[in-house]
Amino acid sequence: MIIQSNRTRSIVLRSAIAAATSIACAHGGSTEPIIAPPPAASPSPWEFRIEPYGWLTALDGKVGILNQTADLNAGFDDIWDVLDFAAAMQIELRNGCWGIIADGFYSDLSQDFTPPTRLHTDGNFEMQQFLGELYASYRFLDSPCGFVDAYAGMRYTYLSTDLKADAINPNVDNNIDVSENKDWIDPIIGLRGQWNINEKWFLAGKGDIGGFGVSSDLTWSLLATVGYHFTEDVHMELGYRYLHTDYDDGGFTYDIDQAGIYTGLSIRF
Repeated sequence: MIIQSNRTRSIVLRSAIAAATSIACAHGGSTEPIIAPPPAASPSPWEFRIEPYGWLTALDGKVGILNQTADLNAGFDDIWDVLDFAAAMQIELRNGCWGIIADGFYSDLSQDFTPPTRLHTDGNFEMQQFLGELYASYRFLDSPCGFVDAYAGMRYTYLSTDLKADAINPNVDNNIDVSENKDWIDPIIGLRGQWNINEKWFLAGKGDIGGFGVSSDLTWSLLATVGYHFTEDVHMELGYRYLHTDYDDGGFTYDIDQAGIYTGLSIRF
């Protein structure tokens, strides 16, 4: 029995050596260790987003230059008659809960108006406008259902205005032709948020208030949109934007409500 056991052990040992030799040959006889691939690079904590957008804005309110005023009232059906040109872009840089947002909007507007006195006729108002916003945001609520940000910053307004009206009596040199360029900066604070209806659709909103007598007596804005995600990083929004500004300085008056359809295409990198 002992001889049989030793013989069995010898056969098992020779089989193990032959198997090990076969495996070594299959690997070309190499004894070098297998090198593991390098670990994948961790994603950057920074996110960058751009959103070109359009805002078909109408006007309602009063503009005054050197105490010459024009009452403006262009409804939504007059937008294409009032708005000559517009271009806009929003840029956002985000790292975790903190973000920086820059927003620029340019428009070229014109409208006929009724002069405030019976001595003039055929009034015309033209305005080139640039609105620039720069603010920092903090995301204090973030979940799969959506997010809420608080933000604070500034709104810069530049206006180039031209007010004209012809005198009824052509023999009297009493035409109105006044122009003025004006710019100012208002502090603003606000909230913005998004609620995800499902993986594709969402609702978004944004509102702020500012001025506080620093430049404007008061300025505030609201934006409400519905959006659709084409991919995780690309979405489109459609909604309504409203902006009120009440500014008065040395004979220049700008007490205007601007409102209209908003549409944008957002791309995140």
